[in-house]
Amino acid sequence: MNKRESSKIMLKKSNFGFSVLIVGAGNMAAFYDNPKSDLVLTHAHAFSSSSYFNKIAFVDKDLSKAKMAAERWQSHYYDTIENAFSVEDFDVVVISTSDESHYENYLEIINTKCKVIVMEKPLSRKKEEAKKIHSLSKEAKKFTCVNYSRRFIPEYKILKQKIRSKDFGKFLGGTGYYGKGLFHNGSHLIDLLNLFFDEVSVDEAKAFSPVYDYTLNDPSINALLLVEKCPFFLQVIDSRLYEIFELQMVFERGMIEIKDLGARIIEYEVIESSEYEGYRNLKCIRSTNVDLNKALIYLVEFLTEYLETGKKENCISDVDTAYDTFLLCSAIKGE
Repeated sequence: MNKRESSKIMLKKSNFGFSVLIVGAGNMAAFYDNPKSDLVLTHAHAFSSSSYFNKIAFVDKDLSKAKMAAERWQSHYYDTIENAFSVEDFDVVVISTSDESHYENYLEIINTKCKVIVMEKPLSRKKEEAKKIHSLSKEAKKFTCVNYSRRFIPEYKILKQKIRSKDFGKFLGGTGYYGKGLFHNGSHLIDLLNLFFDEVSVDEAKAFSPVYDYTLNDPSINALLLVEKCPFFLQVIDSRLYEIFELQMVFERGMIEIKDLGARIIEYEVIESSEYEGYRNLKCIRSTNVDLNKALIYLVEFLTEYLETGKKENCISDVDTAYDTFLLCSAIKGE
Protein backbone atom coordinates (compact mmCIF):
# COMPACT_ATOMS: atom_id res chain seq x y z
CA MET A 1 0.00 0.00 0.00
CA ASN A 2 1.56 3.33 -1.01
CA LYS A 3 1.41 6.44 1.13
CA ARG A 4 -1.59 8.00 -0.57
CA GLU A 5 -3.62 4.83 -0.81
CA SER A 6 -6.59 4.35 1.51
CA SER A 7 -9.05 1.60 2.22
CA LYS A 8 -12.73 2.34 1.61
CA ILE A 9 -14.61 -0.70 2.80
CA MET A 10 -18.23 0.29 3.42
CA LEU A 11 -19.61 3.37 5.17
CA LYS A 12 -22.78 3.51 7.20
CA LYS A 13 -25.37 5.96 5.88
CA SER A 14 -26.80 8.88 7.84
CA ASN A 15 -28.74 12.10 7.36
CA PHE A 16 -25.89 13.95 9.04
CA GLY A 17 -22.37 14.46 7.84
CA PHE A 18 -19.98 14.63 10.79
CA SER A 19 -16.76 12.66 10.48
CA VAL A 20 -14.03 11.44 12.83
CA LEU A 21 -10.43 10.36 12.39
CA ILE A 22 -9.14 8.12 15.18
CA VAL A 23 -5.37 8.29 15.56
CA GLY A 24 -4.06 5.06 17.04
CA ALA A 25 -5.74 1.74 16.33
CA GLY A 26 -5.37 0.23 19.78
CA ASN A 27 -7.77 -1.30 22.29
CA MET A 28 -9.38 1.95 23.40
CA ALA A 29 -9.75 3.08 19.82
CA ALA A 30 -11.16 -0.09 18.29
CA PHE A 31 -10.61 -3.47 19.92
CA TYR A 32 -12.12 -3.51 23.41
CA ASP A 33 -15.48 -4.23 21.76
CA ASN A 34 -17.07 -4.77 18.36
CA PRO A 35 -20.16 -3.49 16.49
CA LYS A 36 -22.33 -6.24 18.01
CA SER A 37 -21.24 -5.62 21.62
CA ASP A 38 -23.83 -4.44 24.13
CA LEU A 39 -21.19 -2.35 25.91
CA VAL A 40 -19.63 0.73 24.32
CA LEU A 41 -15.97 0.52 25.27
CA THR A 42 -14.20 2.11 22.29
CA HIS A 43 -14.16 5.41 20.45
CA ALA A 44 -15.12 3.59 17.27
CA HIS A 45 -18.24 2.13 18.86
CA ALA A 46 -19.30 5.44 20.41
CA PHE A 47 -19.00 7.37 17.14
CA SER A 48 -20.49 4.62 14.96
CA SER A 49 -23.47 4.39 17.34
CA SER A 50 -24.27 8.05 16.75
CA SER A 51 -26.58 8.94 13.87
CA TYR A 52 -24.73 12.26 13.59
CA PHE A 53 -21.47 10.63 12.42
CA ASN A 54 -21.38 8.86 9.09
CA LYS A 55 -17.64 8.68 8.49
CA ILE A 56 -14.97 7.00 10.62
CA ALA A 57 -11.34 6.43 9.73
CA PHE A 58 -8.23 5.15 11.49
CA VAL A 59 -4.57 6.11 11.38
CA ASP A 60 -1.77 4.01 12.80
CA LYS A 61 1.93 3.76 12.05
CA ASP A 62 1.39 0.02 12.11
CA LEU A 63 -0.71 -0.20 8.97
CA SER A 64 -1.83 -3.75 9.72
CA LYS A 65 -3.50 -2.53 12.94
CA ALA A 66 -5.21 0.33 11.11
CA LYS A 67 -6.49 -2.14 8.51
CA MET A 68 -7.78 -4.54 11.19
CA ALA A 69 -9.60 -1.68 12.94
CA ALA A 70 -11.11 -0.50 9.66
CA GLU A 71 -12.31 -4.00 8.83
CA ARG A 72 -13.89 -4.39 12.25
CA TRP A 73 -15.71 -1.04 12.03
CA GLN A 74 -16.32 -1.00 8.26
CA SER A 75 -14.38 2.22 7.78
CA HIS A 76 -11.35 3.79 6.13
CA TYR A 77 -7.73 3.57 7.18
CA TYR A 78 -4.53 5.53 6.52
CA ASP A 79 -0.87 5.30 7.43
CA THR A 80 -0.41 8.98 8.41
CA ILE A 81 -2.51 11.94 9.54
CA GLU A 82 -1.20 13.99 6.63
CA ASN A 83 -2.30 11.39 4.09
CA ALA A 84 -5.73 11.10 5.70
CA PHE A 85 -6.38 14.83 5.34
CA SER A 86 -5.01 14.86 1.81
CA VAL A 87 -7.87 12.52 0.84
CA GLU A 88 -10.76 13.78 2.99
CA ASP A 89 -11.64 16.26 5.74
CA PHE A 90 -12.63 15.36 9.30
CA ASP A 91 -14.66 17.31 11.85
CA VAL A 92 -13.18 15.50 14.86
CA VAL A 93 -9.76 13.95 15.42
CA VAL A 94 -9.28 11.62 18.39
CA ILE A 95 -5.76 11.09 19.76
CA SER A 96 -5.82 7.57 21.17
CA THR A 97 -2.13 6.71 21.04
CA SER A 98 0.42 6.01 23.79
CA ASP A 99 0.89 8.74 26.42
CA GLU A 100 4.33 9.51 25.04
CA SER A 101 2.94 10.12 21.54
CA HIS A 102 0.24 12.66 22.44
CA TYR A 103 2.43 15.71 21.90
CA GLU A 104 3.76 14.59 18.51
CA ASN A 105 0.22 13.78 17.34
CA TYR A 106 -1.15 17.09 18.63
CA LEU A 107 1.44 19.06 16.67
CA GLU A 108 0.41 17.20 13.49
CA ILE A 109 -3.30 17.81 14.04
CA ILE A 110 -3.40 21.39 15.32
CA ASN A 111 -2.97 22.88 11.83
CA THR A 112 -5.39 20.58 10.02
CA LYS A 113 -8.92 21.57 9.01
CA CYS A 114 -10.61 19.62 11.82
CA LYS A 115 -12.95 21.49 14.18
CA VAL A 116 -12.33 19.52 17.39
CA ILE A 117 -9.41 17.58 18.82
CA VAL A 118 -10.19 14.93 21.44
CA MET A 119 -7.17 13.84 23.49
CA GLU A 120 -6.95 10.80 25.67
CA LYS A 121 -5.44 11.65 29.03
CA PRO A 122 -2.83 12.73 30.08
CA LEU A 123 -1.88 15.71 27.93
CA SER A 124 1.67 14.40 27.85
CA ARG A 125 4.30 12.85 30.08
CA LYS A 126 6.68 15.82 29.83
CA LYS A 127 6.11 19.18 31.44
CA GLU A 128 7.37 21.25 28.52
CA GLU A 129 5.14 19.31 26.12
CA ALA A 130 2.01 19.70 28.27
CA LYS A 131 2.72 23.42 28.59
CA LYS A 132 3.09 23.74 24.81
CA ILE A 133 -0.18 21.86 24.17
CA HIS A 134 -1.90 24.18 26.63
CA SER A 135 -0.57 27.30 24.90
CA LEU A 136 -1.23 26.01 21.39
CA SER A 137 -4.83 25.24 22.28
CA LYS A 138 -5.30 28.89 23.23
CA GLU A 139 -3.83 30.15 19.98
CA ALA A 140 -5.64 27.72 17.68
CA LYS A 141 -9.09 28.30 16.24
CA LYS A 142 -10.16 24.78 17.07
CA PHE A 143 -11.41 23.35 20.34
CA THR A 144 -9.52 20.69 22.31
CA CYS A 145 -11.41 18.34 24.61
CA VAL A 146 -9.64 15.91 26.98
CA ASN A 147 -11.21 12.55 27.78
CA TYR A 148 -11.14 12.35 31.56
CA SER A 149 -14.13 10.10 31.08
CA ARG A 150 -15.86 10.30 34.48
CA ARG A 151 -16.34 14.05 34.06
CA PHE A 152 -18.87 13.43 31.29
CA ILE A 153 -21.05 11.06 33.33
CA PRO A 154 -24.25 12.65 34.78
CA GLU A 155 -23.91 11.00 38.20
CA TYR A 156 -20.48 12.59 38.66
CA LYS A 157 -21.80 15.98 37.59
CA ILE A 158 -24.52 15.67 40.24
CA LEU A 159 -21.97 14.62 42.86
CA LYS A 160 -19.84 17.64 41.99
CA GLN A 161 -22.80 19.94 42.66
CA LYS A 162 -23.52 18.28 46.02
CA ILE A 163 -19.92 18.66 47.18
CA ARG A 164 -19.51 22.22 45.95
CA SER A 165 -22.89 23.20 47.45
CA LYS A 166 -21.68 21.88 50.82
CA ASP A 167 -24.55 19.39 51.12
CA PHE A 168 -22.24 17.27 53.29
CA GLY A 169 -20.61 20.21 55.05
CA LYS A 170 -16.92 20.97 55.26
CA PHE A 171 -14.41 18.47 53.85
CA LEU A 172 -12.34 16.82 56.61
CA GLY A 173 -10.08 14.33 54.86
CA GLY A 174 -9.92 11.40 52.50
CA THR A 175 -8.12 8.56 50.82
CA GLY A 176 -7.82 7.37 47.24
CA TYR A 177 -6.48 4.08 45.84
CA TYR A 178 -5.08 3.60 42.35
CA GLY A 179 -2.36 1.85 40.35
CA LYS A 180 -0.89 1.63 36.82
CA GLY A 181 0.97 4.91 36.69
CA LEU A 182 0.52 8.31 38.33
CA PHE A 183 -0.05 10.12 35.03
CA HIS A 184 -1.77 7.26 33.22
CA ASN A 185 -4.32 6.21 35.87
CA GLY A 186 -3.67 8.25 39.01
CA SER A 187 -4.44 11.41 37.09
CA HIS A 188 -8.08 10.21 36.82
CA LEU A 189 -8.32 10.29 40.62
CA ILE A 190 -6.57 13.64 40.94
CA ASP A 191 -8.77 15.05 38.18
CA LEU A 192 -11.86 14.10 40.20
CA LEU A 193 -10.47 15.99 43.19
CA ASN A 194 -10.08 19.02 40.91
CA LEU A 195 -13.66 18.52 39.76
CA PHE A 196 -15.11 18.25 43.28
CA PHE A 197 -13.06 20.86 45.15
CA ASP A 198 -11.86 24.43 44.66
CA GLU A 199 -8.52 23.95 46.34
CA VAL A 200 -6.20 20.98 45.80
CA SER A 201 -2.80 22.04 47.04
CA VAL A 202 0.53 20.90 45.64
CA ASP A 203 2.73 23.23 47.67
CA GLU A 204 3.04 20.80 50.55
CA ALA A 205 2.60 17.58 48.60
CA LYS A 206 4.79 14.77 49.91
CA ALA A 207 5.50 11.77 47.69
CA PHE A 208 7.01 8.47 48.76
CA SER A 209 7.42 4.77 47.90
CA PRO A 210 7.01 4.73 44.11
CA VAL A 211 5.75 1.46 42.61
CA TYR A 212 6.87 0.63 39.07
CA ASP A 213 3.74 -1.19 37.96
CA TYR A 214 3.31 0.57 34.60
CA THR A 215 6.36 2.15 32.93
CA LEU A 216 9.73 3.30 34.21
CA ASN A 217 8.96 6.96 33.50
CA ASP A 218 5.45 6.77 34.99
CA PRO A 219 5.55 4.95 38.34
CA SER A 220 2.57 4.88 40.66
CA ILE A 221 3.41 7.14 43.61
CA ASN A 222 2.01 7.35 47.14
CA ALA A 223 1.44 10.95 48.19
CA LEU A 224 -0.05 13.25 50.80
CA LEU A 225 -2.06 16.12 49.30
CA LEU A 226 -3.98 18.96 50.84
CA VAL A 227 -7.61 19.22 49.69
CA GLU A 228 -9.37 22.31 51.08
CA LYS A 229 -6.35 22.46 53.46
CA CYS A 230 -7.19 18.98 54.82
CA PRO A 231 -5.14 15.79 54.29
CA PHE A 232 -5.90 13.48 51.40
CA PHE A 233 -3.84 10.30 51.12
CA LEU A 234 -3.10 8.99 47.64
CA GLN A 235 -2.27 5.29 48.04
CA VAL A 236 -0.90 2.87 45.46
CA ILE A 237 -2.05 -0.71 45.03
CA ASP A 238 0.22 -2.53 42.57
CA SER A 239 -1.84 -3.00 39.38
CA ARG A 240 -0.01 -6.27 38.71
CA LEU A 241 -2.06 -7.68 41.59
CA TYR A 242 -5.40 -6.23 40.46
CA GLU A 243 -7.00 -3.03 39.23
CA ILE A 244 -8.40 -0.59 41.79
CA PHE A 245 -9.87 2.90 41.65
CA GLU A 246 -11.57 4.03 44.84
CA LEU A 247 -12.07 7.23 46.84
CA GLN A 248 -13.33 7.92 50.34
CA MET A 249 -14.15 11.52 51.23
CA VAL A 250 -15.17 12.43 54.78
CA PHE A 251 -17.21 15.55 55.58
CA GLU A 252 -18.74 17.19 58.65
CA ARG A 253 -22.21 15.80 57.94
CA GLY A 254 -21.44 12.61 56.09
CA MET A 255 -19.13 10.63 53.84
CA ILE A 256 -18.91 9.71 50.15
CA GLU A 257 -17.31 6.55 48.78
CA ILE A 258 -16.55 5.84 45.13
CA LYS A 259 -16.17 2.09 44.63
CA ASP A 260 -15.87 -0.58 41.93
CA LEU A 261 -13.52 1.39 39.66
CA GLY A 262 -15.95 4.30 39.87
CA ALA A 263 -19.07 2.30 39.01
CA ARG A 264 -20.75 2.90 42.40
CA ILE A 265 -21.20 6.05 44.49
CA ILE A 266 -22.21 5.53 48.13
CA GLU A 267 -23.42 8.41 50.30
CA TYR A 268 -23.63 8.43 54.11
CA GLU A 269 -25.18 10.83 56.58
CA VAL A 270 -24.58 11.35 60.30
CA ILE A 271 -27.31 9.98 62.61
CA GLU A 272 -27.76 9.62 66.36
CA SER A 273 -26.84 6.15 67.58
CA SER A 274 -29.84 4.01 68.51
CA GLU A 275 -27.69 1.90 70.86
CA TYR A 276 -25.38 4.33 72.61
CA GLU A 277 -26.67 7.63 73.92
CA GLY A 278 -24.56 10.59 72.90
CA TYR A 279 -22.87 8.77 70.01
CA ARG A 280 -23.31 9.65 66.34
CA ASN A 281 -22.72 7.22 63.49
CA LEU A 282 -22.63 7.17 59.71
CA LYS A 283 -25.56 5.58 57.91
CA CYS A 284 -25.76 4.76 54.22
CA ILE A 285 -28.54 6.80 52.66
CA ARG A 286 -27.91 6.22 48.97
CA SER A 287 -26.00 3.84 46.70
CA THR A 288 -25.94 4.87 43.04
CA ASN A 289 -24.81 2.60 40.24
CA VAL A 290 -22.87 4.41 37.54
CA ASP A 291 -22.76 3.06 33.99
CA LEU A 292 -19.15 3.79 33.13
CA ASN A 293 -19.68 2.15 29.76
CA LYS A 294 -21.72 5.17 28.64
CA ALA A 295 -18.90 7.66 29.24
CA LEU A 296 -17.82 7.68 25.58
CA ILE A 297 -21.43 8.05 24.46
CA TYR A 298 -21.78 11.16 26.65
CA LEU A 299 -18.54 12.48 25.16
CA VAL A 300 -19.86 12.02 21.61
CA GLU A 301 -23.14 13.71 22.60
CA PHE A 302 -21.20 16.74 23.82
CA LEU A 303 -19.11 16.83 20.63
CA THR A 304 -22.27 16.69 18.52
CA GLU A 305 -23.77 19.61 20.45
CA TYR A 306 -20.57 21.60 19.98
CA LEU A 307 -20.39 20.89 16.25
CA GLU A 308 -24.02 21.98 15.83
CA THR A 309 -23.97 25.09 18.03
CA GLY A 310 -20.33 26.10 18.46
CA LYS A 311 -20.93 26.41 22.20
CA LYS A 312 -18.34 24.81 24.46
CA GLU A 313 -19.62 26.08 27.82
CA ASN A 314 -21.00 22.62 28.60
CA CYS A 315 -17.59 20.99 28.24
CA ILE A 316 -16.48 19.84 31.65
CA SER A 317 -13.07 18.53 30.54
CA ASP A 318 -10.88 20.76 28.41
CA VAL A 319 -7.19 21.63 28.15
CA ASP A 320 -7.38 23.99 31.15
CA THR A 321 -8.73 21.35 33.55
CA ALA A 322 -6.42 18.68 32.13
CA TYR A 323 -3.40 20.98 32.51
CA ASP A 324 -4.29 21.65 36.16
CA THR A 325 -4.36 17.90 36.72
CA PHE A 326 -1.06 17.48 34.89
CA LEU A 327 0.61 20.10 37.10
CA LEU A 328 -0.57 18.32 40.25
CA CYS A 329 0.84 15.01 38.99
CA SER A 330 4.08 16.72 38.01
CA ALA A 331 4.41 18.27 41.46
CA ILE A 332 3.79 14.93 43.16
CA LYS A 333 6.59 13.41 41.09
CA GLY A 334 8.83 16.35 41.94
CA GLU A 335 9.28 17.54 38.37
